[in-house]
Amino acid sequence: MKQALLCLAALWANGLLIDALHSEPVTALAFSPDGRALVSSGVRCLEIRDGVSGTIQRRLPCAMPKITGITFRFDGRLLAVSGGTPGVEGAVVGYDWDTGKRVWEMPITLDIATCVDFSPNGESLVVGGVNHQAEVWRVDRNAMPPTHSMTLSGHSAPVLCALYGPDGRTILTGGADRSIKVWSAVDGKLVRSLGHHTDSVNALAFIPKGPAGTGATPHLCVSGSSDGTVRVWQPDLGRMVRIIRRSEGGVFALAGKRDGTGFFSIGQAGVMRQFGMEDDAVLRTWNVSPDWVYSLAVSVDGGTVAAGDWQGNVTLVPLRTQ
Repeated sequence: MKQALLCLAALWANGLLIDALHSEPVTALAFSPDGRALVSSGVRCLEIRDGVSGTIQRRLPCAMPKITGITFRFDGRLLAVSGGTPGVEGAVVGYDWDTGKRVWEMPITLDIATCVDFSPNGESLVVGGVNHQAEVWRVDRNAMPPTHSMTLSGHSAPVLCALYGPDGRTILTGGADRSIKVWSAVDGKLVRSLGHHTDSVNALAFIPKGPAGTGATPHLCVSGSSDGTVRVWQPDLGRMVRIIRRSEGGVFALAGKRDGTGFFSIGQAGVMRQFGMEDDAVLRTWNVSPDWVYSLAVSVDGGTVAAGDWQGNVTLVPLRTQ
């Protein structure tokens, strides 16, 4: 305990903002599209924080004992939250962001929903599950409950992460079966399977196309695994661009830089690393937590990275002052 407190004091001294300790790991984070708020998972609630200071401003009740994912629709009017009761049931809950009112809940009855992501046009949701599947749901613009569209079946173990490609034409899923699968978002057909990881695939992130002259390639994806590696992919071609072996322990969370020039990784060691897109060199590191870190989110202006750890801390890392 003394060592942990000394580590927290050092983080404060380095200008990082850390929340008071909670009893529940912070497993999901998301900045609102306008950048004014940061939403984090709490104890049967969503904690709505100031997007700059990270201080909690209010809480939205959420009956799910475990929250696994938080995602905003592009227009900022709808918030979707995945989770449930492990081994019992899962669900995705929709909130009207302006009022904070829960507007719908869709049950995923087989087991907990592990992740959720909106399509770029906001018309669909992809939801991963412990039942080895991901499901796609159509979202009504008038806040009516989503309707089931298709099921993505092909993993042989729980789906741990899922997200839409930037153009909305593909869906990527990663699972405990050590594979990444690329699906057609139009008809749900499996396009290809990428199987280079040697342990669970815990996180996926797309890197947007960077500005001219940066060398960033459109539609690159990065994956993080319990095997301690991060891998960079061209999912449309099924090609692994590089493998990065820079982590001590498993990688649990990834976040792409909004300007397309790199990404951040973090996990079991509590050390956040920044990488560029040209090679596997570590550009910067931050000792974010003395414990495992499960979630990352980059602010809308690209100036801050938020991280949530096992002890219940939310840490805001300012990038532009480094």
